[in-house]
Amino acid sequence: MGLRRTETVGPKVGAELKVERGLGLAARDARIMGYVWFRYEWQFGVNALLALFSDCVTTVGLFSLTGMEFNLTTSPRF
Repeated sequence: MGLRRTETVGPKVGAELKVERGLGLAARDARIMGYVWFRYEWQFGVNALLALFSDCVTTVGLFSLTGMEFNLTTSPRF
């Protein structure tokens, strides 16, 4: 059996990762909104963006209310 490796991230690197994550999420959201704006008529585009926002809020709310851990290995347990 092999040894398990543990790595830590310092506060400076953690702060940089938060900034990069925020910029990445903003860029992703801008691309999605740009695609929806280009692809659909404005009435349908607004509704599509509201539906995407609602899905995200519902998912975050579910994890918050149930206290489930959210990490890279999160998967449904059926």
